[in-house]
Amino acid sequence: MNVIKASAILFMAIGMLFSSNLVQAQRGGQQGPKPIPNSTQIKKMIQELVSTLDLNADQSKEISDLYTAHFEDVKEIFESGRPSRKEMENLKKKFEEDIKSVLSEEQQEEYEEYLEKNKSQRSGPPQRGRK
Repeated sequence: MNVIKASAILFMAIGMLFSSNLVQAQRGGQQGPKPIPNSTQIKKMIQELVSTLDLNADQSKEISDLYTAHFEDVKEIFESGRPSRKEMENLKKKFEEDIKSVLSEEQQEEYEEYLEKNKSQRSGPPQRGRK
């Protein structure tokens, strides 16, 4: 009888392990901050903005400089320890304001739309059971 109970407990534990891994995989599998983009990824982001917002050469250069400086700042912050959520939100807010300062009013509106579109893509599919 004890062997049966031990086997049942073992199977339940294995089942719980698999179900928790499945839930984590459904939620995207990643916890914590996303990795800092490398120079190739940053260039791709900038090119997407150039084409989306129809940036001129001066704007492209300024945006490129802002992106490079921003991700260097992010890297430094993470190298010095784990930053608070508020610190990262403030850094992101300042970055987005700096980007907008380079753009015309029309481009700023397009940039807001771009951010909203990408925000919904980054957050993944809606999660069931959470409101």
